[in-house]
Amino acid sequence: MSKLRAIIFIAPLVVALDQLTKWWVTQEIQLGQALPVIDGFFAITHVLNRGIVFGFFQGGYIWLFLLLTLVAMGLIVSFYRQLGERDVLAASALGLILGGALGNGIDRLFRSAVVDFLHFDFGWFVYPDFNVADSGIVVGVALLLFAPQVWNPSPDRAGQARQKRVDGDGPQDRGEPHGAGRAL
Repeated sequence: MSKLRAIIFIAPLVVALDQLTKWWVTQEIQLGQALPVIDGFFAITHVLNRGIVFGFFQGGYIWLFLLLTLVAMGLIVSFYRQLGERDVLAASALGLILGGALGNGIDRLFRSAVVDFLHFDFGWFVYPDFNVADSGIVVGVALLLFAPQVWNPSPDRAGQARQKRVDGDGPQDRGEPHGAGRAL
């Protein structure tokens, strides 16, 4: 599977699952209500988050949040372009993040708030309600942080770097002294 197929498959899947589950919640559960699934531990709720992560920055910042979504999408595209063709794991992680950003962006655009509905109560700690898009973002970031392929260049990327040096794109070929531009 190529990196393009991975991101083209995963991002729309996350958006579809996110929007479908949010639609179900808005149709079946009244705003502010909860449907217990595992009594005292897990419930499906219906809350609106007008802020960002964990409900911070509540109210009135809709255009700022949409702008941040566009910036995030730009960064995802930039990072995607740097991946080797076989970096499917990193591309999948970016697909999860992109799908999550788009899912929550759709909510902000059409509802001026994000529908959150997954509620966990650990007794000593109640986790802030979240949704499928949030899950995609968190899992995608975790994959990027912990995936060895991301931190150890794939043969594609290592080969591209070697090819640039062979083709005359090293510092010495730009008139820079040997070792210029390298971090110490």
